[in-house]
Amino acid sequence: LGKCFTSVFNTIDYNKLTNFEVIYVDSNSTDDSIAQANKFNNVRTFKITGKYNAAIARNIGAKEAVGDVFFFIDGDMQICADFLPLVYDEKQGLFDDFVSGNFININYDNDWNFIDKEDYLKLRQDKLQFTTGGLFLIKSKIWYQFGGMKNKLRRNQDVDFALRLARMGILLN
Repeated sequence: LGKCFTSVFNTIDYNKLTNFEVIYVDSNSTDDSIAQANKFNNVRTFKITGKYNAAIARNIGAKEAVGDVFFFIDGDMQICADFLPLVYDEKQGLFDDFVSGNFININYDNDWNFIDKEDYLKLRQDKLQFTTGGLFLIKSKIWYQFGGMKNKLRRNQDVDFALRLARMGILLN
């Protein structure tokens, strides 16, 4: 999680962003996740108790956010700072309604020693997709138009959301 937050703030600094907010929604973790999040300035933290899943967490984050663009990222992911200018500009906003990026799995052992890395999902620039994983950007108006994610699903909430958008012609770019 610390690496995730470091990558978020490195991306903000690298791209000289001035209009941003970082929201962390904790799904009742039993480790030091909240303490790790609180090490970073400008992180608003919310803790879910009771029932929780990715959809509930993302819906809470969206409800608390005030921006025109939501950038969702799972806590075990990192952002490459030079990715953002390919899909977003602070003056122009998000170039497409619904965007993701290439995923690269970086595998570590239990002591955080690097093992290997491999492509997980390779998005092609000339092809629109209809599903996403734990990393995507979306215009807030599109998120609200489709009612966010369905809280009742136990898994694949992101796939359900992307498929609902695809049925209406909004494909992942």
